This record gives sequence, C-alpha cells and structure tokens, in this order.
Amino acid sequence: MRREAVSPQDFAPVPSPAFQRIVGPHGPDTFPRPLADRPLVFSHSGKIGDLVFALPFCRAVASATGHDRFSVHLRTGTGVERVRADGFVFPKPQFDVAGAGLLRPLLERQPYVESVTISDALPEGALDLDPFRSQTCIPLWRGNIPLYYLPLAPWLVDVPNLSKPWLFGGRKTDLGGKTIVLFATERSQRAGFSFSFLEPFREEILFLGTDAEHAEFERGCFPVFHRKIADFAEALDVLDSARLVIGNQTSFFAMAEALKIPRLLLVPDRDANNIPCGGAFQLLHEPKTALTTFLAFHDRFCR
Repeated sequence: MRREAVSPQDFAPVPSPAFQRIVGPHGPDTFPRPLADRPLVFSHSGKIGDLVFALPFCRAVASATGHDRFSVHLRTGTGVERVRADGFVFPKPQFDVAGAGLLRPLLERQPYVESVTISDALPEGALDLDPFRSQTCIPLWRGNIPLYYLPLAPWLVDVPNLSKPWLFGGRKTDLGGKTIVLFATERSQRAGFSFSFLEPFREEILFLGTDAEHAEFERGCFPVFHRKIADFAEALDVLDSARLVIGNQTSFFAMAEALKIPRLLLVPDRDANNIPCGGAFQLLHEPKTALTTFLAFHDRFCR
C-alpha cells in the first residue's frame, strides 16, 4: 500500500509552555560551596509549595558542607513574571508578610531548621534559592520541583533522597472521626474531572483549604466538612493525622508528599511538576479509574 506523504501542516501545532522569570536584578545563578565554619542560611520568596519542595535540597547542601542545621529566610515583597506562549506577560506576587507568617511555625518545628526570619531584604551571606526560576535548562512546567534546585549547586554530588520523609513535627489531632483529607484549588485542575465519585464517603472526608475553595467544591461536587486552620503548622497536624490524602497540586500536596502519607494526586492538564516518590501513592487521571484507585486505597488505609 502506498503511503501518502505528510507535511508539518498536517499536524496540530504543539503549544510552547509558559515560563517564569525573576523581576529585577538578582545574583549569580549558582552559589559557591558553603564553608563549614560559617552559618548556613537559605533565602526563598515562595510560593509555599516551592519552599517545601526546596527543603530536601537545603538538607543535602547542609549535609555536604558539614552543617547539622540551617536557617531559613522568608523574603517578602518579591515577584516573578509568567510569560505565556503568545508573549503575554502577567506578574505573580510571591510571599507577603502574612503568608510568610503562616509558614513560619511549620518551619520552626523542623529539627534541621535553626531559625526563621522574615523581611523584604536578602540577608548578607544567604544562599538565594529564587534563581531556580531562571534556570534555562529546566522546564518549570515539567519534571519534579525538588530537582529544580540542583543546578544552583553544581558541586553537589549526592542528590536528595526524595523517597524519605522530610517534614516532621506533626502532632496528632482530633479530626472528628474523619480519616480522609481532601483539597482542591482553582489552579492545577484537569478538564472533565470531578471528585463527585467521593460523595458516598463524604462523612469520612474533611476539606482543607480557603472558604472560597470550599464553597467552589461544594457548588461543583457535594457538601463536605470544612476544617479551618490558623497556619501551616496546624495543616501539618491535620495531614499527619489523616489516613489518606486526596487532591491536586497545591502546598498541601507538597506537605503530604514530604510526610509520605498515603496520597492520591490529580494530574493536571498542564504544568504537571509534582512527581510522587516513596510511600503509597497513585495518580488520578479520570473519574472511572480514579474511583477504582480510591476504593483500593480506602480498603487498605481507611478501614
């Protein structure tokens, strides 16, 4: 059979993903190997999930340079620009003082964190983690966020072990008989996917998120108990007390990944850059198989 010739015009164009760039001047894209006799300080301006995913890298740098602990500086008032494939640029603010304050109690619980500071300045001698966004060799819309930081320290030989927990200090808390934590933000969704298949189990579920996120979930799915939190240390307690965590790519999933709780991750249509590793996990793509996966995890962990 003769095959017809094809041309590039016969195929739909592949869209170029958006990218991020740091606003304003910044330091070099790599930093020197820290000295063992100098305090080790890392600076990060957010967002929260990005910082949680940066912690394995920070621990690897500390271990490689003879530091048992390090300090974290939460830099406020910065921003990045997201550039779409069509050239449209829109700003994305990072940490503000309030957001940094919500994260601080979580970091202060970590046994490897010496101290946490907050300001709009980059402390002298601090290792700036923000240029991970400008690494041209890493597409921020793919891959695994914890590995985005590796080009900042090309001298680092032993990469982080992402299969082991790296968040600690969760305090068991009363969830009112609930065993499943669910969250769903506006971002990182998947077209045509709905969590409505979970409605028969709604008495076992608590929703973690903002009032707006909770209201939107109830409009699209079903009524569910909303657990409000004062800060991310309290979110750590809630997640660490659950038997199963379900949701999309959010700061809460970054925390669940760091805790290695049994977890089900909704894979978004774009920017799928949360890659689970270690512990019990599965990926959700469409409701029918998602239900089958959920039932298996529910039987295993929630009985």
